[in-house]
Amino acid sequence: MFQILFAISILMVFRIVFQIVRERRCIDDETLNNFRFGKLKKKNPTEHRRVISHLGICDKCAERLQNLNFGKEIDDHLIEP
Repeated sequence: MFQILFAISILMVFRIVFQIVRERRCIDDETLNNFRFGKLKKKNPTEHRRVISHLGICDKCAERLQNLNFGKEIDDHLIEP
């Protein structure tokens, strides 16, 4: 009985750590565009929530989304004039 509870506890801790690491991973361009156009909410609500959470902690991705919304290319802000 103890071994089963221990195994379940380990799995729960692993799941929590996996979710934290997954949230910290930056958003790829396709997912960011799907989020921007509202497609992600319909196709994958879990991923939609992850993107919202990630945008709250990652200035880099938030800036990329803002640049997309103003019609700039993703890499425009990386090129010096």
